[in-house]
Amino acid sequence: MAHVITHSHGGFGILARFEALKARFFEARALRTDYVTLFNELNGMSDRDLADIGIARSDIADIVTKHVYGH
Repeated sequence: MAHVITHSHGGFGILARFEALKARFFEARALRTDYVTLFNELNGMSDRDLADIGIARSDIADIVTKHVYGH
């Protein structure tokens, strides 16, 4: 039988929960900024330029989502 022990340095108090929530918010906001930047960059390219790098315009959102969010 295996035992796993985890230690949380932040604790379980309300302040620690708030700090974790704040950190997740800022991480999500940074990812969203990356998404919008990359999406706009690719969407601003001509169809010919997109074809040169093997991307169809209809695939931009899926490609950017996978690149930024890893899904």
